[in-house]
Amino acid sequence: MIYDYRCECGNVQEEIHGMTENPVVTCSKCSQTMQRIVTGGTGVVFKGGGWPSADARFKNSMTKKSAHKGQKAKDHHKPVTTLGDLQ
Repeated sequence: MIYDYRCECGNVQEEIHGMTENPVVTCSKCSQTMQRIVTGGTGVVFKGGGWPSADARFKNSMTKKSAHKGQKAKDHHKPVTTLGDLQ
């Protein structure tokens, strides 16, 4: 992982180390101990189905054709809203 460190003198530098490591980083300009800066990190990557790129394919696979041409079948499943619905 890449971490940012800031010194009291204003110098900021990046260091590479593992997540579980807590190294003592010294400033390259004044040789003082630097403090790690909390940053936003990397972006989120969404993988798998159900995301906008896959929605059109998912919706098409879930629709059923009815006996009437051009009409879609309705879902006849009753939604579960309370614990009593499961019994």
